[in-house]
Amino acid sequence: MGSKSSVRLSAKKIHALILIFSAAVHLVTIVKDYAWADDWAFIAGYRTNSSEAKIEHISGLRPILQVIMDQSFGRISHYENLIFLRLIGLIGLLFLIHRLMKLLREVGYSEFVVCSFGMLINFLPTFWIYTNWASVFSYTWVCLLSLLSFNVFNRSKLLGLGLIITCFLIYQPAAVFSTFVAFAYLVKNGRLDEKNRLYLKFLVAGSFCGFLIGRLTGVIVGLPLKARTEIVDTPLELVEKIVWILTRPVLLSLRPFIIESRGILAAIFTVLGLFLTVLSLWQVTKRTGFSVFNFPLTLISVYAVGLLPLLVIAENQIEFRTLPATSCFGLLFVVTGVNFFIDKFLNLRGAASLISFMVFLALLSYSQGKINSIFIDSFRQNGSFIKSSYDELNSPDQIVVLIDSKPWPQSNSIGALSVKSDFQMPWVPIGAISQILRITENRLVVQVIDDDAVTSSGNAIDLRKLREQLTNGK
Repeated sequence: MGSKSSVRLSAKKIHALILIFSAAVHLVTIVKDYAWADDWAFIAGYRTNSSEAKIEHISGLRPILQVIMDQSFGRISHYENLIFLRLIGLIGLLFLIHRLMKLLREVGYSEFVVCSFGMLINFLPTFWIYTNWASVFSYTWVCLLSLLSFNVFNRSKLLGLGLIITCFLIYQPAAVFSTFVAFAYLVKNGRLDEKNRLYLKFLVAGSFCGFLIGRLTGVIVGLPLKARTEIVDTPLELVEKIVWILTRPVLLSLRPFIIESRGILAAIFTVLGLFLTVLSLWQVTKRTGFSVFNFPLTLISVYAVGLLPLLVIAENQIEFRTLPATSCFGLLFVVTGVNFFIDKFLNLRGAASLISFMVFLALLSYSQGKINSIFIDSFRQNGSFIKSSYDELNSPDQIVVLIDSKPWPQSNSIGALSVKSDFQMPWVPIGAISQILRITENRLVVQVIDDDAVTSSGNAIDLRKLREQLTNGK
C-alpha cells in the first residue's frame, strides 16, 4: 500500500514539474512587449470605436467570441497590455495540459506516454500560437471547455450539449477538441465504447445547433456572413475538400512541431512521423487484433469529427490555429510510436534517454526560435523601421502611409506564419504605426499607389522601402 502511494505521489510531482516547465517555456516570450497581425487591428478598432471591430466575430458565426473580444481588447489602449491576455491564454493551456495528462493516465497509457505528451504539446505550433498571439488567447480555454464537456455529458446530456454549443459559438475548430478523448481511447483499445460513440454523435449535433444559432444571430443583428462560412454544396467541392483534408490537415497532424511547408526538414519529419504512426498502429493491432473495416472506419470517423469545422466549409485555407484536435492526434501517434520503438528495438535505456533528451532540446530550440522570429523579431524590425522613418519627418499633423499592390517576400512556413512582416496585411499599418509612434489613429492615412509611382510627399512613411529591405534580406 505504501509503495503504491509513493509511486502515485512521485507521478504527481513529475506532472507538477511538467506544468512548471510548460509555464516557463511560454513565459520566456509572452512577457515581452509586442503585438502581431490582428492584434493591431483590434486595438485600433476598439480605440476608434470602429463598427467593424464590434461585428467581426458575429459575422463569422462566433457571437460569444465577440463578447469576449469586446470585454478584453475593448479595454486595451496600448499594445503593452496584451501581456495580460497572453497570460490568460497560458493559464488555460496549463489547465488543459493537466487535464490531458489525467485523461491519458485514466485511459491506461504508460507514464512515459503521459509525461512525454504533456511536455511536447508545448512545442506544437497550434498551442504556441495560442499563447503567444493575443488575438487568440481564448482558444486554449475553448479546448479545455470542450474537453470538460465530455465529463459533463456523461452526467447530463442536456448540459453537455449546451457546453458543446457554447464552445462552437466561441471558436469552432477548438470546439471539437474533445474528439481527442475518443481518439485516445481508440488508439489504446482499438475500438470505441458506446459512451464515446454517443458523445461524438452529440458533438456533431452540437456543431449543427451552433451553426444555426450563429446564423440566426447574424440575421437578427442584420450582418452579412463571412465568405469563409459558406458550406460545401457541390460534388466537385466535396471531392476537392476530401483531397485537401488528406494532403493538408491530416498529413500535417502526422508531422507535428514543424511549420515549414517544404524542404529537407519538412520531408524528414514527414517520413519520421509516418513511420512512428505506423508503429503506433501496429502496436494497436498486435494488442487488440485488427478488423479490416471497424478500426480504419472508426479512425476516419474520429478524424472527420475532429476536422468537422474545416470539412464542411468551402474555403481551403490551412492554418495551425485551426488544428488543435488533429495536432494532438498526431502527437499521440508519435509518442506512442516512440514508446513502442524503445520497448522493442532499443534495449539500452541510457541510450534511449540520451536520444530523447537531445530531441527534446532540439524541439525546444526550434519552437523558441520560430516564436521569436515570427512574433518578436518581426515586431522589433517593424518598430525600428517606423521610428527611423518618422524621425525623418517634421512631426506633421497628418502622416501618409504608402503601400502598393506588389507581393511581399514570404518565408518557407505554412499559412500566416509565412509573413516576414505583418505590415503586408492591409488591416495592420494604422494600428501598428499609431501604437509604435504613440499617436492617434486619425493622424494616419493609408494611400495605395501604383507599383511604380513616385511620391514627393515629405510627410510619408513608405512601406515599400521595408518590403524592399526584406526582399534583399536586410
